[in-house]
Amino acid sequence: MYSQVYVDPVVNNIALFSQVTISLLAYIFNFILIYIARTCSRREIGPYRILITYFAISDLYYNTMHFIVYPIPEMYGNAYLMSGRGMFSESFGLGMYLGVYGHVFPILIFHFVYRLLAMKYPHLLAHFPLFFICLMAATLASNLLCYRLHVHCNIPIQMTIRILGPAFCLCVP
Repeated sequence: MYSQVYVDPVVNNIALFSQVTISLLAYIFNFILIYIARTCSRREIGPYRILITYFAISDLYYNTMHFIVYPIPEMYGNAYLMSGRGMFSESFGLGMYLGVYGHVFPILIFHFVYRLLAMKYPHLLAHFPLFFICLMAATLASNLLCYRLHVHCNIPIQMTIRILGPAFCLCVP
């Protein structure tokens, strides 16, 4: 399921236990947040519930990708390598993880823009469906952009493998 990350098997077991525990807690808390946002919110909150739900679903997606890929950053001097040690460890999995990592930024930006509009220009909240469509488009664009950056910038070329091979025990993918 997961490849060995550390030489010491005890450290590997602790890391895997921590990964599973943190993932389960993230699922529990995000489902609680979704439940609260969908059922227990007062009417005055309005479409803000949708943003909170979208944020929680986004975090569930991020948590799932992190659990599946289990990315491990490795640094040797100035060299940096991100490798996936989970069930989905190849380059496509790492690209998906990096895409998910980048999609939270538009969500946070739109979240704060919504709060600004709600306080300063509440009449503009009548256009919330358009606002939400823009949020989903920006999230998708950010996800795809981060994935494409991985595909074009993070795949090692032959020169990199030749130079850094000894530092990475000739295990560069």
